[in-house]
Amino acid sequence: MRRVGVFTYLSIIIILCFVCAPIFGESFGDDVPFAAGFINARNAQPLNLVYYPCTDIQSTMAVQTSYTSLYELSELTENRIGFAVKSRSFIVAAGFSSFGQSDYCLQSCGDMAISVKLYKLRAGIGASYQRISFSETYPPVSLISTNAGVSYATEQFTLYAVSRNINQPSYTMHSPKLHPEIEGGLAYHSGNGLISQVQAMCMRHRKPSAAIGQMYPIEKILDINWLLVLSPVRFGGGFRITKGNVIFGYRYSHHPVLGGIHTVSFSIFR
Repeated sequence: MRRVGVFTYLSIIIILCFVCAPIFGESFGDDVPFAAGFINARNAQPLNLVYYPCTDIQSTMAVQTSYTSLYELSELTENRIGFAVKSRSFIVAAGFSSFGQSDYCLQSCGDMAISVKLYKLRAGIGASYQRISFSETYPPVSLISTNAGVSYATEQFTLYAVSRNINQPSYTMHSPKLHPEIEGGLAYHSGNGLISQVQAMCMRHRKPSAAIGQMYPIEKILDINWLLVLSPVRFGGGFRITKGNVIFGYRYSHHPVLGGIHTVSFSIFR
């Protein structure tokens, strides 16, 4: 009964987000963090730390790689690698990713994030260098985006907020600037390992959107997770297998028009 009550409470928060958004003149966008599926707001993996620099890691060092296939198209694949190092209250993370194909359109990204913990608060900043290369006819374009976040964690609850594209970068002088976005979330950690979480994202010129999801351990080495995005409505799910210092993960994200997104990841930590 207690678990149901908490989950109902989190659902009410989502409804309030939709009601209050028009009052403040902002809207919630459907962007990369939601597309990435369920993110543990307390214990993130290296590839998520740039988007969520205010989250913690439970190991002193971790390396993660992933491969993503979008909409069953060979031209739309992404390869990523990242690592994170934790020393006392500090975490430093870095990563690299490539998306697309060099003979058509290739996007390369270099990421870095750093955070520090003070009492129950963790604050972090991150930066991402993005470079898009086209065919030889057109020169490449690039930009640097910045973000920051803060989280507050107790034994059962984690509350976080992240602001992205703070510097409002643009690829060229004549291209539109990337609008800043704000994401917030609240997670509840039960005693049996169940994590219930709500997320809401604020982005200019976008309709309201929010997400609700859970992560639940099935066996000692296996846990499953799911995520439901409310606007536009789509869902995702996955699982993780942990054996010693190795984690294998799979995630599926649904798109209402284009189809599915498949992601496999491999992590080593100590």
